[in-house]
Amino acid sequence: MVYPSDFNRIKQHDGKCCEFEAEKQQKLHSSSGKFVVRGGFGVFYEWFEEQTAATIAGNSARQGRNAIIINPGFPNPLAGGTVSQPLPPSVSRLADDLRNPQIFVAQNAFNYKLNKLVTLEGIYTFKRGTHHFRSRDINAPVNNIRPNPDFGRIQLLESSGVTREHSFELRTNAYYKGVNIYSNYQLAKQTADFSDSFSLPMDNYNIRLERGPSNLEQRHKLNLSFNFDILKNIKVSPSFKLESGFPYTITTGRDDNRDTVFNDRPFAIGRNTGRGEWLRQVDVRLQWKLSMKYFGSREKNEKRSINLNANIRNLFNSTNLTNYVGVQTSPFFGRATLARPARSIDLGVSFGF
Repeated sequence: MVYPSDFNRIKQHDGKCCEFEAEKQQKLHSSSGKFVVRGGFGVFYEWFEEQTAATIAGNSARQGRNAIIINPGFPNPLAGGTVSQPLPPSVSRLADDLRNPQIFVAQNAFNYKLNKLVTLEGIYTFKRGTHHFRSRDINAPVNNIRPNPDFGRIQLLESSGVTREHSFELRTNAYYKGVNIYSNYQLAKQTADFSDSFSLPMDNYNIRLERGPSNLEQRHKLNLSFNFDILKNIKVSPSFKLESGFPYTITTGRDDNRDTVFNDRPFAIGRNTGRGEWLRQVDVRLQWKLSMKYFGSREKNEKRSINLNANIRNLFNSTNLTNYVGVQTSPFFGRATLARPARSIDLGVSFGF
């Protein structure tokens, strides 16, 4: 049970309490005098969400028992599977030393105006998070015997998760013969030793095995967009997006360590070592600005106009797969079960005064 005193202990800081930032800017004058270097750092604190507390409070010993099926079949889990003895009630608890997650962020960047038409900007970002919320079963079996036989899983929410991120982003703004060009490329590496607040590790007594790519890590991201006029008052803005796939975890589909959690991985296979396919997508935005004189208005105010807009997302209706199955015993192993949105067209009208 979670008592009000627990919330007072946990929520001792606001999300931006104790935040500080220092920034140093220095202009390095080359022959053109257009090279700028800047940097900054800060420490930020995350909040303990009410939904997290409600989940902990709702998972008490009053919950019913669970029946565990060993080596379930598919699609009928009872086909070939063995039903074990009902698991004693499982509970969730908060660690006594729970504290707010802390994230240190440092950033260095440069801005260089190559000439009147081209500007380059590079940004390096480092993030290190500590005390993130994650869970482990402190009643996991040892030699197939639970330390406290009166309970099943005792899921303890701790402040022991660690994250780390390195990223470099290169931006380019250019203008060539009436065409505005913008490109943005990002190379990133994100690691963590947990998936989310309530996911349990494969080995509750060796959580170092969970360190691997973050669930949302995308190594490469490229965005390229253009903006130009095809006719008078008609603007076209096509854009191209290319992103590497999200990682997913490969599991055996069996409960090899008998902890009643089916997240066991093959030998020497880490968390989030599988990768989905790359995302490719082309979007187009059209804008047609019509002066009010086309509608019989005699006013000379050029600011008054009607704007017709069309946004076409995923112009070529590319299939971008996601949510890959990592269970080796599943007939869908290595295949995606979802796809990102198909082509869509949004039309809009706006008035300018």
